[in-house]
Amino acid sequence: MNWTDRRYWIYSKIAEAFSSRTGISGGDFLEIYVEAEEPPPISDFEAQYIPDGETLDDILEVLGESTGVGEKAVAHYDRRESFPQYAEHLLRAGAGEEEE
Repeated sequence: MNWTDRRYWIYSKIAEAFSSRTGISGGDFLEIYVEAEEPPPISDFEAQYIPDGETLDDILEVLGESTGVGEKAVAHYDRRESFPQYAEHLLRAGAGEEEE
């Protein structure tokens, strides 16, 4: 899988993990928080869709498992950044390498 394919793959994994445990569809998540010309910070999403820390912990755990980065999903999470920035961190941490 080339870098562009890995980027789309990680975007879909992030959308799946976050939309499956919140009140937003995967398509809307991608449109608003990933594909926007200037994606908002993750904190905007948290304020609107994440009811508590336990939900966020569950999302990050599932994301770590589904992308193969485990605990790195938590370590690279920074609510001040955008989801595309977070995706890049996960890719650099090895997400998707097992998919190749």
